[in-house]
Amino acid sequence: MLYALEQLEIVENVDAHKDQLTVTRSRQDDSRADASIPAAVVRGLHVFAATIYLL
Repeated sequence: MLYALEQLEIVENVDAHKDQLTVTRSRQDDSRADASIPAAVVRGLHVFAATIYLL
């Protein structure tokens, strides 16, 4: 997904920072995953929310 966002010029330098990407289960909400995406992003995009539709 980060590579797709990089193509859209929403994030930059994905390969340079991909080893620092973390995704963990939320300690407060069992149905939520928390992600830290250490890529250079466009101005103002420092909080990202998403909904994953399970098939």
